[in-house]
Amino acid sequence: MAGRWASSPEPLTIPVVGPNGMQFQLVDFARLTTDSRIDIQSGEDTKLDVAARFDRDDDCYGWNNEAYFSAALWRSPLWKLAKGRYLVKAVVISAGLRWKFRARLVNDVARSDFRLEPLTENELSNF
Repeated sequence: MAGRWASSPEPLTIPVVGPNGMQFQLVDFARLTTDSRIDIQSGEDTKLDVAARFDRDDDCYGWNNEAYFSAALWRSPLWKLAKGRYLVKAVVISAGLRWKFRARLVNDVARSDFRLEPLTENELSNF
């Protein structure tokens, strides 16, 4: 699954109020994409979204720009994860370099406790 940089623009139309209070939506085709790319300056960091859980749902969903285009808003069936715990690996490639992040996604708790947590040394060596 392609990820979504938290600081990238949301792939949505832009609400605009014109003359005489007339409201309409401005389409910015550069934003309406399933791709999420940003520039990160050397020495800086930014967040990469991995998954999201909504309302009273027990399921969570892998989070990327595809979520904005799904029939059930923000709930892409391709990335549905049932209640449980999952191992997550994200790989970022830039200028020929690879950076890997691994964690546990905890989705068998109340929504307020839904989280990523570090893996143990043993889990890291086997994943």
